[in-house]
Amino acid sequence: VEASAGRVLLVRNDGRVVLVGGVEDQVELLDQPEGAVYIQGGIMGYGDVLLLRRDGRVDRAAENFAVVRTIDRCDDFGAVRGKRISVGESHAVLLSTDGLAFACGSNFHGQCNLPPLDEGTTYVQVSAGIGHTVLLRSDGCAVACGLKDHGQCH
Repeated sequence: VEASAGRVLLVRNDGRVVLVGGVEDQVELLDQPEGAVYIQGGIMGYGDVLLLRRDGRVDRAAENFAVVRTIDRCDDFGAVRGKRISVGESHAVLLSTDGLAFACGSNFHGQCNLPPLDEGTTYVQVSAGIGHTVLLRSDGCAVACGLKDHGQCH
């Protein structure tokens, strides 16, 4: 379950996606590509829905809730296979299967300037906020980048 401004995204046990809210309080079953099974997703602000497939690929759905393309450009995560995605107000962070993190979207507050990893560590968890990103490393250390106006990146 993920929530954003005026909408809720639900990924069912069967990998289908339901979007609730938006125009006229609609409830929509996402029009998915054949064979696509989703494990997680998020809503970026009022617009894009990013969805993580079971095979690690990321899809983007538009306002009409139809999947418009699989993200495959280098600036949109490239050939990276993900195990977790977190979507903020205007950016997204993908945690790859090998423990690296990749960000895309607005970097207005530096929320996409992900801290480098120390040798021998990986990222194990990620959360994208309105203008910041928090990552948990395998050594138990939490690191943050981006907006600092409320102390969220100490």
